[in-house]
Amino acid sequence: MNQKPTIFFDLGNVLVHVDKRMAIRKLSEITGRNTIEIADLISSEKEEAFERGEMTSLEYLSYFREKFQLPESLTLEELTHWWIVPFTPNEPVLNMLPKLRRQTKIFLLSNTNAIHIGALENAYRILPRLDGAILSYEVGFLKPDRKIYEIALERAGVRANKSIFIDDLKENVEGAKSIGMRAHQYLSTADLTAFLESEGFDLSSNGNPADR
Repeated sequence: MNQKPTIFFDLGNVLVHVDKRMAIRKLSEITGRNTIEIADLISSEKEEAFERGEMTSLEYLSYFREKFQLPESLTLEELTHWWIVPFTPNEPVLNMLPKLRRQTKIFLLSNTNAIHIGALENAYRILPRLDGAILSYEVGFLKPDRKIYEIALERAGVRANKSIFIDDLKENVEGAKSIGMRAHQYLSTADLTAFLESEGFDLSSNGNPADR
């Protein structure tokens, strides 16, 4: 019996769909600021710092209030609630998880922050469907930095050549490949299904627990 590779999944636009335009419109309505200002915030160095864990959620909330001149009464819970707006579950891929988990271990490997993951967990409870998660804000590195892949492999207890990484962004896929991981760029559910089946995974209704 051959042990199948451990699988690492990206979050945004793989396990969940992300519509940043929707979030930008919503935050524009709430803050009274134009969409260009909101878009600049989302792509700012502050946002990256938050995703590397260099700011706490409360520090980010304070920054957010100050930048958009929002009242001190704005709570972290309210901000977290707003940030569920751009996310909707990618059900066909989420439905693969229990089938895959009967055959191997599966992990999340995501560039994210505490507010985003908190909003997603409140709404969709994705983390309990996995064997673990390597989150950028917890480990201090963002994909495609090789260090985050190395941390992921160490935490999963697997060698690079015995792992698969799935991400929608080519640069992140290339980052994984550069340290010897088998990596696949997610384009569609059908494409992902074909790839995983070519790697020996059974994605029929029951999967194949005998291969675990």
